[in-house]
Amino acid sequence: MDRENPELHISVLKATLEFALEVGSKIVVYHPGRYMPEEAFPVNGKVDIPDDEKMRLLELEASIIRNISSEFPESAICMENARPYLFHSPYCYAERIDLLKEQVLRINRNNVKINLDLGHLYMASKFYNFDPASAVSEIKDLIGHTHIHDNFGHAVYYSEKQQTHQIPFGKGDSHMPVGWGEIPIKELLSSFVASYEGMFMMELRSRYFEHIGESKENLEGLLWDLT
Repeated sequence: MDRENPELHISVLKATLEFALEVGSKIVVYHPGRYMPEEAFPVNGKVDIPDDEKMRLLELEASIIRNISSEFPESAICMENARPYLFHSPYCYAERIDLLKEQVLRINRNNVKINLDLGHLYMASKFYNFDPASAVSEIKDLIGHTHIHDNFGHAVYYSEKQQTHQIPFGKGDSHMPVGWGEIPIKELLSSFVASYEGMFMMELRSRYFEHIGESKENLEGLLWDLT
């Protein structure tokens, strides 16, 4: 959806897919297009994109991803749900799972799936007031990859970047070990794990790397309870 250098963005995605094939990875996680990127957020105004322009951008992205996915039939392009931001949302349709599902269905390619990010999902569910487990149930057949981490679900302004300023207040996309926040991970997993064949990627921030073992054990315990 980039308005300034669209061809460059397309070439970068293709190069990423080529690299993934070279290293034996069958999945590339793709962050869906933004109506407006964070770097261009207006300081004193909200993101205000007309509906017809949003639809034009959605159809443009769908056409591009459709073509690229046909060029790389052995690769799965997994489109990740986005996190919301205070004041500037909705800046991206993928903040909402239902709209992300619509876009994946619009693209209509077997190798274009959803990368479900549980942290982003939980933040969006509190921001937009929807039930995250029900939302996951609606996309369970489209999930090709999963990012698992924990947080407390509180959105921040896009300018709030320092984790040390956010963690004490339970804010932001914390990427903490499984079990450290309040995401109902077991309930969310139960919505799709029975038919899921993808990976569970624990996407932790580097400050928590010494707790990877604990996070792994917590996740294994949840999955064991569901089997």
